[in-house]
Amino acid sequence: LKVKVLRDWSIIRQLHRKQVSPTMAPSLLRLAFAAASGATLASCSVQEDAAALLQTHTAVAGEASMDGGDKSKACRCLKWKEAYADYGVKCGRHEFRWVGKAKDREGENHNAGLKAEMCQHFFEQFGENYCVQRFFNKRAKTQWCYVSAECEELNGGAPVENSAASWKICNSTNDRLLYNQSPERLYQISQFTHMDPAYMLKMAYPVWGHSEKMLRWPGVQAALGIAKPRNGNLTEKVYGLKVVQATNEPWILDSLDTRVPYGLVYGDKIMEVKYTDWFWTQSDNFAEVYNDKQHWATNYTCLAGCK
Repeated sequence: LKVKVLRDWSIIRQLHRKQVSPTMAPSLLRLAFAAASGATLASCSVQEDAAALLQTHTAVAGEASMDGGDKSKACRCLKWKEAYADYGVKCGRHEFRWVGKAKDREGENHNAGLKAEMCQHFFEQFGENYCVQRFFNKRAKTQWCYVSAECEELNGGAPVENSAASWKICNSTNDRLLYNQSPERLYQISQFTHMDPAYMLKMAYPVWGHSEKMLRWPGVQAALGIAKPRNGNLTEKVYGLKVVQATNEPWILDSLDTRVPYGLVYGDKIMEVKYTDWFWTQSDNFAEVYNDKQHWATNYTCLAGCK
């Protein structure tokens, strides 16, 4: 059963359906969305819709234009779910930039699968304004978020077309980065936001590498003596683990297929991310798991270096 579920992980993810929150939008905002969909106000342009969205949020939130031009408030990261629900952002415009431009049918299908997995599973549900990995499952540590379109300090970001938002590159001084949270804190965040702990970890930390010469989780397990080495020199794997630990930074050591289980090395601390026992009892109920119980699906087990 476990092998089958792991192979069909992408299918399991797509069983998830977004929960619709009862957000009460002002009438102007509702009219703007209606115009964008062609339902009413047919004479309005898409640009006018975006302007209406921006005016609504300026009036309701009392941000930069209402408090003497406070730029810091305009550049404060938006809560992810609110960026999509209230600012007219369409998930997928900027979330998948790490994939590259897919021009063939296979690429389009790949992006459609990503939208089902990442948008419905994470972005559209995340009710916090933490910055997340700009390049998911990559070595880069850059993190980003959405902000009000009034923000001028985007740090290399850009306005989001036909919306009241822009995206920006985050920094540790002014923003809350998931990268700066401890693994224990990330688990806490996943629990009170009802998000998958395994996914939260990958949204927070970079991946050590995927080339054949880069150490991955099976190699770490072999170096720790908890699994037999599948291939390669065990001495090299032990040395590779020491190299990762010497950085004293959080690194995800991925599985061979990038799915659970995988590991985290943070200095002397080594943790394994895996499915919970509860998850394996839900083989006939995956849709419910990814509607409101995904925070029970995975957890972190400390293997070394924990107090």
